[in-house]
Amino acid sequence: MTQSFNIPDGISFDHLQELLNNAPADCPPEDTEGAKDAHFEHLCDIALRQIEIDDVDSGSDVCQIHKLMLCELVSRMVIFHKSVSSHAIEDGNNDVSIAWAADAGKFQAIMNILQTINCGPDDRTCVQN
Repeated sequence: MTQSFNIPDGISFDHLQELLNNAPADCPPEDTEGAKDAHFEHLCDIALRQIEIDDVDSGSDVCQIHKLMLCELVSRMVIFHKSVSSHAIEDGNNDVSIAWAADAGKFQAIMNILQTINCGPDDRTCVQN
């Protein structure tokens, strides 16, 4: 697949100012704390709605379902952090790789702790049943 981009050789300050002046009014400025806060609140709302849906739909199995959710999420974080670490090594960014690998280890520690928490007699994720 071949892509063609129209990248100008240069752009003038006047042209940038004209683009800014013609920007839609409802477009928030980038990198403002308010926009970051609003985005974070939106993400929290999505997460909390999902948990509330599970609470309603699962009845008495809520504890075990939430633990399974945690285990799956933590597992995905381990995989993601290991992957980013590997890609950083390939790119020659050893310091970045070490940081991501260290965080993968922290998530693995979280998983180890989760596996020691018993959520009932049918908890197959608990290694101490």
